[in-house]
Amino acid sequence: MGISKENWKHLMSTRSDMSSYVTHLTRESDKSDNPLDTLLKIIDDRKLIGSNNKGFIQGSERAVCFQDAPLSGIVQNVYQNQVQESKIRYRGFGLMFSKDYAFKKGARPVIYETKEEARGKFPLELWRVVTFDLNDSTNFIDWTHEREWRAKGDFEFEIEELIILIPNYVAYQQLIKELDKDILNNIQGIVQMAPINF
Repeated sequence: MGISKENWKHLMSTRSDMSSYVTHLTRESDKSDNPLDTLLKIIDDRKLIGSNNKGFIQGSERAVCFQDAPLSGIVQNVYQNQVQESKIRYRGFGLMFSKDYAFKKGARPVIYETKEEARGKFPLELWRVVTFDLNDSTNFIDWTHEREWRAKGDFEFEIEELIILIPNYVAYQQLIKELDKDILNNIQGIVQMAPINF
């Protein structure tokens, strides 16, 4: 049995382990070593470009990845990625959308499964599968902390649905200076991660 959107939002607001938003984190691009440039281009284009199978996407379809985690979890994921990973996958720059908006645009929770079982069970939905394998005690593969959602292909969005995520006050000052004022007046807000982390 379902519940109303208002009741669902109230339920989400009373849980520290859940969120009513999904977050796409970004980093430097091939064209710029400044993650803010990447973020500004995405906002200007109003489109996230789906990743292909050269990264973490299985199969031939491209997909845009989001995390379904509260801001405290997003902050922890960014920090752990920067400290523990040899290749940094993302910085504290990102875009947030309400979960119901992302759902209406085709985003869905991923399926966590071993590669072998996924190919047999979900051959047409491999873009939606994230490898999860605890069989080899010397090589655990576990991304469940990201609570990932994916949207097949590219993810185009309306600026009025956007919340911008930035790492600190310095990035906030740069963003305000460079962001088009019409965009700034129409987004839902800007969240700075530093106060959440410390």
